[in-house]
Amino acid sequence: MGEKKRFVRLGSLCLILAIALGGLYAYGKQTTIPIGYFFHDWHIGTLSPEQLKQQYPKRIAALQQKKIYFQLLEDSEIKEVSFTFKELGIPFNEQQVLNDILAYSKQEKLYKRIFDRMRGPDSKPFYLAPQWNEQKLHNALSSEWADVFAREPSNAERVFDEQDQISYKSEQSVFRPNISNLVIKLGKLEGERLWSEEKLAIVLPMEKLKPAITVEDLKSEGIDRKISEFSTHYSKSSSGRIHNVEKTAMILNDKMLEPGEVFSYKEIVDATETVHGYRAAPVIMDGELRPGIGGGVCQVSTTLYNAALLSDLEIVERRNHSLPIGYAPLGRDATFTNDGGIDFRFKNTTKNNLLIRAETKNGKLTVKIFGKDSDDDKQIEIFTERRSSHSVNVYKRVIVNGEVVNQELISSDTYRSPK
Repeated sequence: MGEKKRFVRLGSLCLILAIALGGLYAYGKQTTIPIGYFFHDWHIGTLSPEQLKQQYPKRIAALQQKKIYFQLLEDSEIKEVSFTFKELGIPFNEQQVLNDILAYSKQEKLYKRIFDRMRGPDSKPFYLAPQWNEQKLHNALSSEWADVFAREPSNAERVFDEQDQISYKSEQSVFRPNISNLVIKLGKLEGERLWSEEKLAIVLPMEKLKPAITVEDLKSEGIDRKISEFSTHYSKSSSGRIHNVEKTAMILNDKMLEPGEVFSYKEIVDATETVHGYRAAPVIMDGELRPGIGGGVCQVSTTLYNAALLSDLEIVERRNHSLPIGYAPLGRDATFTNDGGIDFRFKNTTKNNLLIRAETKNGKLTVKIFGKDSDDDKQIEIFTERRSSHSVNVYKRVIVNGEVVNQELISSDTYRSPK
């Protein structure tokens, strides 16, 4: 009798186990979404995958209307603007989220499917993740705060007054929104905070933009005072010649020479031709004044030549005109040819930088050379000695503290008689 009871009990346990296993099998084989699954605040449990896919686009469209508030903090003032995701043009990862929701139905192992369904009530909601786009954020925010996004740092400037005294205008740094850092900041927002906060306000990260040139940089160049100056006049020139003189002077202005650097006037002429172009004006060719392009170029080189002489710089290459010119004394001119045959060159023989300033005003061309202040009371005198009506010797005299320390012959020049 005892054996029979044990057999009945064993049979009953087997039956219960079979029923339980059958129930678990049926439970695991269900195709509906497990109870407790949420997409944001929408309970999607018991929906079939087909029902979810049908209703899903409407939920996405509704979520695109959520507003994000961006705040700009400046001088204790808060500026605020808001955009919906749709206005920003920011897409979501909706397909990936849909795949994650339906992952339970693709699980091949039965025990994992059962587990997934059983843990449904305790699982976190499925949230969309915005695909933040730096360019789209920049476009939207800069359209609202164009002046803030347009800020640029300003470099320090060297200022020359009417007496050629030097002062400095300080550089200015600016703060501008950093959209790259904003994308990083937004990307760290967790789904619950991003979607549950009624008003999600994000403070724009700012970056400090520094200027490329500071007052310290300018002062380190060693430009302290005016060393020399020379002027010529061109007010009676033709319109083409005036253009050539003024545009060449414009390119020459603010040319910096480092210690030991050799200045080539050809570089200035080439740059002027590229930027402004030269116009027709009489030029000296083969001892004659002829119509040509670029007349007036030599007036700038001549004016610069005299400024270089008065700065006691080494003249590397210089040649006089074949004919006397009217804007400088005999022996004090420097010609140039654009065929590469004649250049005007000089060397910065000082231990510091030199700055060339060229200005044109009321038909007067002035070239000034600035450099570092010297402890010596040094003066340069240039004088000529006529050998004949069309030939001269040019000398340079160096005077330090009132005494002549050097005198040398600079050039011996001969000119043709005008035809």
